[in-house]
Amino acid sequence: MPAQNARRAARLLAGKEPASREAPGSSAPLRYRLLIAAAVVFAVFLGFHRWPVVTSEPGGSFTDPDALFHVRRVVRTIESRTLLPPVFDAFENFPEGGRAVWPPLHDAVLAVAARLGGSTPSEPRKGLLFTAAVPVAELAAIVALVALLVGKAGSESGAALAAWLAALTPAFVRRCSFGEVDHNATEILGWVLLLLLAIGLSRRKTPAWRTDLLLAASWGGAVLLALGFQAGLILAAGVLSAGVAVLEFSDRESGGLLLSRLSFGYALAAVSLPFLAALRVQPDPADPWRLGPVYSLILALAAGASGLVSAVFGLRAGVLGRARHALAGLGILTGAACAALSPSGAWTGLLRGLGFVGSRDPWLSTIDEFQPLVFSRLSLFATAPALPAGLAALTLILAWKQRRSSIRAWLVPATVLILLAVLAIAQKRFVPVAAVFGALTAGVAWKDLALETVRRRALLGVAGVCLLTTADYTPSYVLGTLGQALGGETTPRAVARAIAEVTPLQPAEPSWGILAPWDFGHVILGRSGRAVALNNFGNWHPGFARKARILLEGSPVRAVAEMEALRLRYIAVTWPGNVVPSAVTSLGLSEAAFEPVPPIGDGLPVSGTGSALERTLTVRLFVRDGRPYEFDSPADRAALLRFRKVWQMPPAPDAPFPDAKLFELMPAGG
Repeated sequence: MPAQNARRAARLLAGKEPASREAPGSSAPLRYRLLIAAAVVFAVFLGFHRWPVVTSEPGGSFTDPDALFHVRRVVRTIESRTLLPPVFDAFENFPEGGRAVWPPLHDAVLAVAARLGGSTPSEPRKGLLFTAAVPVAELAAIVALVALLVGKAGSESGAALAAWLAALTPAFVRRCSFGEVDHNATEILGWVLLLLLAIGLSRRKTPAWRTDLLLAASWGGAVLLALGFQAGLILAAGVLSAGVAVLEFSDRESGGLLLSRLSFGYALAAVSLPFLAALRVQPDPADPWRLGPVYSLILALAAGASGLVSAVFGLRAGVLGRARHALAGLGILTGAACAALSPSGAWTGLLRGLGFVGSRDPWLSTIDEFQPLVFSRLSLFATAPALPAGLAALTLILAWKQRRSSIRAWLVPATVLILLAVLAIAQKRFVPVAAVFGALTAGVAWKDLALETVRRRALLGVAGVCLLTTADYTPSYVLGTLGQALGGETTPRAVARAIAEVTPLQPAEPSWGILAPWDFGHVILGRSGRAVALNNFGNWHPGFARKARILLEGSPVRAVAEMEALRLRYIAVTWPGNVVPSAVTSLGLSEAAFEPVPPIGDGLPVSGTGSALERTLTVRLFVRDGRPYEFDSPADRAALLRFRKVWQMPPAPDAPFPDAKLFELMPAGG
């Protein structure tokens, strides 16, 4: 026995035997499972830190604007006694009304949770605290699934490491907090579940018609189901397919079998989606945001691309033409047919939707979560420790020539991590899911890194340094959340409260609406129940440009004429330094024409006719309360007299202006 131990020690020192191998009957696996369970519990504990805020009002206080949108859909679902939320909302995007941007399944699940909590058609808000807990349940599931995926790669200790890296990363946990019922947690869970399915497909290599068809159908069905929860998961399917392609490229003998299954799965989804999308509404062919022809076209292109790459790999392996490539051929043909039959508007919509990547769309470029990661120090800190640890582990593995375990174990998550890291650097909204895949990659790589002490300690050192850099983030975020429960109202909430108090109630079919900055829309509608012209979906609704331009209109006569034509009875205005630049960028106008010309608001225009900024309706109402300039024509003066201030937010001490004002457009001659 001593001789055997000596030989094993020699092999360990030489790097020829995994240091993490557990002896038979060892209690180490149980210890790791307890560590995983502790990580899940810790993540849930952090996830509930918003409890004081959300429970501060009956029916729940949902502070995030997007969460308020989903809560409204849940309430309407319960009131209408249906399983799926209504497609159309007359109070959004007034006067046209708004067709739902998001698919129905996410809000349908939230409605089920509310019903379990006691919501009824007569009391639809009663069970919303159950709904508020859904993201935390998804948070626990994500951490557990990350550990499961790493464990399947053969590393119990790596599974524990991955679980704790995820649980300690603020960018991920805060998106899955109590009350954050937006789609973020569901989106991350969708990424992880699709990865789990893709890995399952890769483990079934035996080519057989029945098996191949079943696996292809399961992929196509999973993609359709994912799109029913969140349309953006089409990107997850594409990125995971790229990971599968890299995996197959590393295995010359596979011959593209996995990609052939994905190809036919995409083809089945492309054929099925038009029928599913048309069950509740007639889709707009050029709409890149709602499920319809654009997404069918994307699925068709994915089918063709996957099939072609599969054929290339089959040619390289010398197996092209065998039965295993029949599915790839069917995928290519079906995808080509669907693409050829797609309406021309679908291609136009696809090109417009590509503006989502890199925030090249003018309106998206004004939103914080679509800004580059490097522009925010706090956002960078919030990625730690999971994302930096994952990138460090990947770097160590790729630079290590003495890998002992199969490269297949970590190739797919590593590929996905690289692509997600690029997306996250370009747009902060991808940071939470990138952090999850960073934790997953670090955990899978741990099996190899454990073979050499130096590399193992290097990864632990990276994780430790990252924890130190983010140490002040989570406490400050938690304390800031508690401060929201104790502090004053935010400006959008104050505006919404005032609107609820000073404006008349509206019937089921509103006859008038409210114009306010687009980022106030969800809050005003969610908390006052009044119809809004603009909301947080911006130019995803038709008519956005026409309504937003009113805020910049330099002619009071034209501004009043537009408000009358659109039946906009009230207008809420806030500090022009925030509203005007956002509106100018969103509309693609020249920023130089609206440069601030100090001093604003002293009653005297800088030039004889005033600057473009001073002439905007926003400045005229917010700064001057509708008082005309000396150069205004009699018609402009008469138009300005029709704006009656009905409310203003109490100004802060020593502040020259209140944060917001509300005006009513009085009838002509009134």
